[in-house]
Amino acid sequence: MIKTALTSLLFICSFLMANTGFAQDQKAIDEKALTDYFAKNKINATRTPSGLYYTINKKGEGANAKPGQSVTMRYYGYTLDGNKFDGNMDKNYNPSGNPFTFSLGAHQVISGWDEGVQLLNQGCRATLYLPSGLAYGPRAMGAAIPANSILAFDVELVSMK
Repeated sequence: MIKTALTSLLFICSFLMANTGFAQDQKAIDEKALTDYFAKNKINATRTPSGLYYTINKKGEGANAKPGQSVTMRYYGYTLDGNKFDGNMDKNYNPSGNPFTFSLGAHQVISGWDEGVQLLNQGCRATLYLPSGLAYGPRAMGAAIPANSILAFDVELVSMK
């Protein structure tokens, strides 16, 4: 019984150590891909401690959005190679669908959105660049978003309550 428990514990520890190393490797891969992308496209993005990058494209007004608030967004989601995978506006911020509303910080969206939207105030337009760990990580989300994809979102915070 003790031998089985120790074997199981050893297996779990080995699995966690292997996956932690993989996550660290993926973070380094994402960081290099993002910094190369910014250099190639002459983008001056700001990095947060989590590894999220953002640019403010148009300043908004008032205080930044806070966890617990209901926020309404327009967005255009794409991969770094420019392929759109989702959105309710075009690249020029023209609406092409209904705005998207969610409770900020309630884990109703990917973690990069919960973090990135807190950097915005009402009317702000920005681009969020999410390393894979702040998006869907090793999970593919259909053919448009392969596993470990870095995602970019042009966003506009329409309103917050």
